Amino acid sequence: MRKIYAIILFWVFACNSQAQNYGNAWINYNQQYFKFPISKEGVYRIDSLTLSSFYDLSLINPKHFQLMFKGQEQFIFIKGEEDDKINTNDYLEFYLNPTGGEMDSTIYSNIKYLPNPYAPIFNDTIYAFLSINNFSLNKRYVEENDTNFNAYAAQPYFYTEKINAFNNTYNYVEEYTYDVSDPHYTQAEGKGAGFSMGATLSSAFSTL
Repeated sequence: MRKIYAIILFWVFACNSQAQNYGNAWINYNQQYFKFPISKEGVYRIDSLTLSSFYDLSLINPKHFQLMFKGQEQFIFIKGEEDDKINTNDYLEFYLNPTGGEMDSTIYSNIKYLPNPYAPIFNDTIYAFLSINNFSLNKRYVEENDTNFNAYAAQPYFYTEKINAFNNTYNYVEEYTYDVSDPHYTQAEGKGAGFSMGATLSSAFSTL
């Protein structure tokens, strides 16, 4: 009976080990990836001259380009990909945002929210990966050609968002009331702004 019990435990452990995701499931080891750093939110462009430094453009169909960021495929706009060639004035364009707290969220345990999702604790730079596969259905932005603005009624307002991510102070925990061998962070740890009880913080936003 003990042997059977031991075999069952080993089988369950083996299944759980195989099911673990170490964050690199998106990698296709048959493809070559070129990585580049992203430290600021914005729209990025890679022109044909830059691409020619890494690829023989005469052998590449631009529809096969694929962009990966934070473990997920991203949408790209490729100028001139309709002819299946990369010409002199063609380029890749895409939007990326390195913030969001996805990376920091893995260091906390049993939290209801991230202390500051806009101020990374360890690194403000995340790498994006450009690759080529054999598929023609990679994610793409579709160019909108409808310029008949008079057919649409003007809206009276629109929403925008401005954020001041206070990050000049790091709040650390001096005392622990649980197992000190647990490497997870607590809800109180993170970047922010230090101020005394009763004090206030304000942000001088303009053009609101």
